[in-house]
Amino acid sequence: MVDVFLYGQAGFPRGQKADVPVAMYRTPGRSKDAHIGGPVLDAVRRLGVKPSVRSFDFLSVAMAATAADTFATRENTSDVGWGRDLHVSVPLAEPDAFLEVTPILEKALGFLTGDKWTFELRSGGQLPLEPQRRGDVLKLGGVDSVCLFSGGLDSTIGIIDLVADGKKPLLVSHAYSNDKGRQEEIQGQIMSGLPRFSCLAHPRWKNHPSDTTMRGRSFDFLAMAAVAASAAKRVSRMDRIPLIVPENGFIAINAPLTIRRIGSLSTRTTHPYYLRLMQQAFDALQFSIDIDNPYQYSTKGEMIRACRDRVALDKVSARTVSCGKWKRSHQQCGRCVPCLIRRMSFHSAGLKDPTCPHYRHLLLQDVLKDENQRADLLALSNGVSWLETPKLASKVRATGPLPSDVAAYSALQAVVERGLREAKSYFIANGIPV
Repeated sequence: MVDVFLYGQAGFPRGQKADVPVAMYRTPGRSKDAHIGGPVLDAVRRLGVKPSVRSFDFLSVAMAATAADTFATRENTSDVGWGRDLHVSVPLAEPDAFLEVTPILEKALGFLTGDKWTFELRSGGQLPLEPQRRGDVLKLGGVDSVCLFSGGLDSTIGIIDLVADGKKPLLVSHAYSNDKGRQEEIQGQIMSGLPRFSCLAHPRWKNHPSDTTMRGRSFDFLAMAAVAASAAKRVSRMDRIPLIVPENGFIAINAPLTIRRIGSLSTRTTHPYYLRLMQQAFDALQFSIDIDNPYQYSTKGEMIRACRDRVALDKVSARTVSCGKWKRSHQQCGRCVPCLIRRMSFHSAGLKDPTCPHYRHLLLQDVLKDENQRADLLALSNGVSWLETPKLASKVRATGPLPSDVAAYSALQAVVERGLREAKSYFIANGIPV
């Protein structure tokens, strides 16, 4: 078991033991301890109105989980070097409000990361500070929804569609340094009239090894959205507010293309089961927020074709980021699974991929010949081989619990099948054996 202990302004308690001590909502000066959330307090203040204490506590839990997920490395685990047993102690302002919801959060995080999570919730947590009244305060008047915005193609289409439908969403973004520039660029070109809550909650621990999978970061993303939604509801005086999570269904299901991608070895950040657990948590905490992925039954190619404002999409699509390796090189690789899905989606939509001149690996034939570069291409090609076989249904079931409703389940399986057909068509067009 790895003990992770979060502490606030009072400092690390004398006599307390922890494998991973983490300072929350502050940089611990010259201390060698890990820390997380220093910029968050000011970002929340810029909402211009206090979010509910309970939503802010939820963000505290999420950041504690992010710190644990980052600094509890997997190298010494008993589960073949993967699954960890994590005990996380975090101070909250209203810990009793989380008694009912804690098992749900532990289950949701376990589904995301493949670990066993146990939370100990203490009193004495940070409260949101007094809101900022002047300067770069977000203008939340008229906001009627909240939408996650990563700077990726799916989230960009999601926002374009909302605006085309006459909605005014409050955008919520992770403010990682490389992503931030693209988010600001895209927003400036086609979303300048929309407010954006941008937050950096990246954990740091000097000279300490970190787990870099980032599979649990969507918990942070939804927690930031809960805080933003709480503030927007207060300004707009809404009883309930929709939280849009724009992700194509092929990626949301993310059927394991090879045995190495089963379970938590694969990304599950928008899987319907995970979003259903998070909705249960929101309901238990009385957030009055409705999580919705309106594209769970659409492929990425279908999202492009159905985009309600193609002029806006054409203007920024080349600058959106899909690559799974983007944060390492600041260039989309063109060969990872997310890049391949991006490429096949433009092909399926009958459009020239505007990113093509900028991919690091442009020609798939060259990728196929390179033993060090072709793993993802072969994995997706393997997925194509499931078409017209019983394997397709079994692979979809392997992703995790799915709806018991026959129609909903069938629709999810169908979107995986259509996604594989988009891949097959693209591979044939590019001379890749299928």
